[in-house]
Amino acid sequence: MASTNSEASSAQQAQVAAAAPTWKLESIAPVFCTGNLERWLEHYKALGFEVSSYGNEYGYAILDGVKVIHAQVNPYHSPTLTDGCAYLYVDDADAVFAVWSVAPHTRRHLAPRNTEYGLREGGHIDPDGNLIRYGSRIRNAE
Repeated sequence: MASTNSEASSAQQAQVAAAAPTWKLESIAPVFCTGNLERWLEHYKALGFEVSSYGNEYGYAILDGVKVIHAQVNPYHSPTLTDGCAYLYVDDADAVFAVWSVAPHTRRHLAPRNTEYGLREGGHIDPDGNLIRYGSRIRNAE
């Protein structure tokens, strides 16, 4: 006898549940490419991050004690051909824009705007063409 769609669906759901990880995700950080690690570190420091490097080919941008962004030197990196993107949830998108919009070595800033899905979002494009989008919940007008 052939199984019904609901029986197949239940079996698939059981397989997915059985394969669920037994670990918990603590954080995630994108790895951006750069052609110039020293400039990358200087840029992210100007944005308010604590920065650190591991040798001459790998760096970190740390915010509130969390490694938010990693950077790896790629001698073939071209900002016009390769880039990355990360999204940061923040408590005040306008405050982020106020600090980041005056940072040196910035390609472009996208001023925060309200979205139909309840976030106020902005963006920042670093010297290597990587986009950091950021957003905070829209505060109710009082």
